[in-house]
Amino acid sequence: EVEFRPVKGSPFSLTLAPDIMMPEHCTCSGEGVSGQLTAGNVTAFTIQARDKYGNPLTSGGDDFFAEVDGPAGRRIEVQVEDDGDGTYTGSYVPQFNGPHTVIIYGREKLKPTTPLDRHRIAYKMRQAGRKAHIQHGKSPVVQCLASSTCAPMCTATGEGLLGISVAAKDAHFLVIARDRFGNARVCGGDDIEVRMRAGWEVTVSVDDMSDGGYLCTYSAGEEEEYKGPTNYLVEIMIDGIHISGSPYNHTVVPLQTFAPTTVAIDPPTLLTAGEAAEFLVVAKDSEGRACARGLDNFRLEFEGVQGHRDDYESVWGDIKDLKDGQYMVRLVGESKNYYKVRMSITLDNEHICGSPFYVTVIPTGLFNVGFWGNLSQPADEKSLAVFHCFGGGMEHAIAGEFASFHIGVRNGQESDMPAERFLLELRSGSGSEYVTGMVEGPMDGGLFQASYCC
Repeated sequence: EVEFRPVKGSPFSLTLAPDIMMPEHCTCSGEGVSGQLTAGNVTAFTIQARDKYGNPLTSGGDDFFAEVDGPAGRRIEVQVEDDGDGTYTGSYVPQFNGPHTVIIYGREKLKPTTPLDRHRIAYKMRQAGRKAHIQHGKSPVVQCLASSTCAPMCTATGEGLLGISVAAKDAHFLVIARDRFGNARVCGGDDIEVRMRAGWEVTVSVDDMSDGGYLCTYSAGEEEEYKGPTNYLVEIMIDGIHISGSPYNHTVVPLQTFAPTTVAIDPPTLLTAGEAAEFLVVAKDSEGRACARGLDNFRLEFEGVQGHRDDYESVWGDIKDLKDGQYMVRLVGESKNYYKVRMSITLDNEHICGSPFYVTVIPTGLFNVGFWGNLSQPADEKSLAVFHCFGGGMEHAIAGEFASFHIGVRNGQESDMPAERFLLELRSGSGSEYVTGMVEGPMDGGLFQASYCC
């Protein structure tokens, strides 16, 4: 049996030093690789150099490099400093909203064996040393949010600001709060002021969307001073400072008149020759809203339907713009005969609602009568039964010449029916076209004289 005895000086104390740095086993920590960042703030992280066994190195001299890839492939410069104790501090300044990927490399050194090899190996390391990701290639991803609002970088968009809006209709635009790097903010609470004026003020409401956006709404062109297309100055300020592009120039135009929804108010169907008749045309837009301003180019035309050419060519009219979305139409039939015209009111070659209209012109004294009496007070059948018609005009007529016949009362009775209660019409077989005549009397013997020209 062999007896073992300690060697002189045993036991011995040994100090183990870590092996050379191995990038795959190095670690990193700190806000710059794990926190939520704010654009414009300096952000740092720490690299701990380790050997292949995971032991931390206690001295510096290793080579580490870092880069940060921001949104849309925008790269951010990173500074890495050797702390001399096996740790390395990296710092960068994020500038963009969104995810940032932090990539850290370490360059592996070759272990020197003799003093003579140190220079050569160091040279080889710089030229051909292996470059590898730390933490086994797991690059951390951090989120960056916008910093505080910077008015000159804020923007505004929307047809209510950049396009042309229509009077008396709600228009909108959106103000987007941004930081000094142009990042859109994701929260509200800014002190925003919007003014819109053109020698007079227009109220603009501002709705904080709580996501960095502010919805602005107004309705211009309803002011008493508004007279037509007007250029407004729009000022947008945050904390008393103009945003980018402010003040803006914006044009508000009147509602666009739409012919099919534009209406004529009580156009006449009967017109007394030589007397003017008037009625209103009310301009409306495509949604049926009344247009508050004029300037529309309505066209008034007449076309003969029945009667002589000289008669219906005597009809004329005009349209007066009342500057409030209404137009006064005035028409006159000068020829004192019986005739009928088709009246068209158009805008940009498109008829207004109800157009064309048909107007019958009759001689003086027969205005506003209905078939066998006033339409609002028709005669009853019993009172009509006492009348009978006779005479040549009941049997034949010559074109272009007047024909007549009599209306008498049966059995010599008398009637208190005035001539104005009668309306004479000669209708075609289809009933779609007719000629009107006139009735005068009563004459001697209680007869009425009816006449017409066809």
